[in-house]
Amino acid sequence: MASLWPWAALPILVLTVLMVGWRWPARKAGLAAYLVTVGLSLGLFRLSGQGLWVAHAKAFFLWLDILIIISGAYFFFQVVKEAGIFRVLAAFLPRLTTYSEMQLLILGWAFPSFIQGSGGLGVPVAVAAPLLVGLGFDPLVAVVVSSVGHGWAVTFGSLGTPFRGLLAATNLPAETLAIQAAWASALLAVGTGFVVLLVYKGWQAVRRLWLPTLVMGGVMGGVLVLAVRAGLWPVGSLLAGMGGIAAGLAVAGFQRQGNGEAMSPRDWKRLALALSGYGVLLLAILVIQVWPAARAWLGQWVWQPHFPETVTGLGFRVPAGPGRALRPLRHPGIPLFLAAFVSYMLYRRFYDPEAPKRILHTTAQQVARVASAVFLIVSMALIMYHAGMTTLLAQTLAQWSGPFYRYLAGWLGALGGFLTGSNLNSNVLFGPLQLYTARALDLSVPIILAAQAAGGAVGSVMAPTKVLVGTGTVGLHGREGDVIRRMALAIGFLLVLLSVWAGLWT
Repeated sequence: MASLWPWAALPILVLTVLMVGWRWPARKAGLAAYLVTVGLSLGLFRLSGQGLWVAHAKAFFLWLDILIIISGAYFFFQVVKEAGIFRVLAAFLPRLTTYSEMQLLILGWAFPSFIQGSGGLGVPVAVAAPLLVGLGFDPLVAVVVSSVGHGWAVTFGSLGTPFRGLLAATNLPAETLAIQAAWASALLAVGTGFVVLLVYKGWQAVRRLWLPTLVMGGVMGGVLVLAVRAGLWPVGSLLAGMGGIAAGLAVAGFQRQGNGEAMSPRDWKRLALALSGYGVLLLAILVIQVWPAARAWLGQWVWQPHFPETVTGLGFRVPAGPGRALRPLRHPGIPLFLAAFVSYMLYRRFYDPEAPKRILHTTAQQVARVASAVFLIVSMALIMYHAGMTTLLAQTLAQWSGPFYRYLAGWLGALGGFLTGSNLNSNVLFGPLQLYTARALDLSVPIILAAQAAGGAVGSVMAPTKVLVGTGTVGLHGREGDVIRRMALAIGFLLVLLSVWAGLWT
């Protein structure tokens, strides 16, 4: 089976070339890569009919999970857009800070990192990217920045779910792994701020705002490490994102005082009304996703099918077990729908009689555009896993690297995140392999697994399924390849930074 690794890489190559090289839309590229994957899995990798069915069934539940978030994000965006909130924010934010770079750091870096703390799956991009576009930023920059901007927070985001997956997959205690994972994420937090500036305006922006960037990154990274040391790793990214927003607003306030601008009490009231929809969204996230009593009560209702074991003709086995759990009342998309309904009531005096019809029609239209592409790409990833293709790629990389494995552990995690669109899945799939390889090569297990987690985090934000969420909310349908191409350089820089850290500390 080892000799088949080039064929295992072919679906990824097809998807990448078509989307990034030939600039095909995700729907067409995803269909081509999906067909290649099905053919290879049934032919060379001898996946059974049952295995193919199980992969598709699991893909359906993951697709449904993502589709709820996409629908909620589009709905919330249209409610805010129709009320003219973006025009209000566009008028006021420059009065808080005259630097567009500072606006980008707050809304494209700290804000989505905070949202990631309690709910991921593309929600941070779906919320932040449209806001940036509404403030006048280029849609491509908005998607790339808000995607890369929250990647560092994914490991301890979603209330620590990806990190819980790593613990479960390796059977190691949090005390062994958490602090090194926090240091790796903190390092990427600081690096991400500078990457955001580079994506926007290059080294000119870095020279102008290197100190505020260092302050915000230092605050977020420091808060994360302190939270993890205190045993609060499930809310580590949430607290770190809050610290980053507070630091950014403090710096913006200092800059505003420096240029002599001021805002009257009436101005602040108008700004508060404009932000009230986002305040409702954050409150809904905190209540539904963070408050223990609400989480426990809402989490009672679970839809989780059980799938049988699958074995390929080449002997690759996927054990029987439960599929993805869908908790309809505690789903990450529920706060988006709730915030949309409440925001509509708050802004109702700003709508004309045709606004409700436009909101619903546009939302349905946008969801329909991306639904098929998401299903094809998710199906491709799960077919590859059930056929043993994903695991074969990881094993080949580990065998070839030898003593240089310490520098590649983060890249392997990123590969898993990119393929599956989930840091959780990357940790579950590759965590045991990273653990085994680290022990075999006498490397530090906590460092290697920290690199796996952090690499999977930043790699997951570049996954086509998540890119589709961002491009769909800002009207960049068919330009997913452009976004991935622009994002690849930024993610590559962060992975190099992670590789140097892992190499020095192992």
